[in-house]
Amino acid sequence: MFTQPRVNPSDPRCLIILFDLRRPGAKKRLRRAPKGWLGFADVERLDDEHAALVLRPGGALRSAP
Repeated sequence: MFTQPRVNPSDPRCLIILFDLRRPGAKKRLRRAPKGWLGFADVERLDDEHAALVLRPGGALRSAP
């Protein structure tokens, strides 16, 4: 049985997903994505046409019942 490791808040590892905001639907997806991660994701604007979604893997598991 696979168990997800717990997140160490001082652990610098993260997952970064780049968004090209010129693509159809990208802005809408980027706005929705952090809500699904229960506050364990941040959006960083890189420039007017690109953004990064920064995820802390396993972070959402701390909020699960």
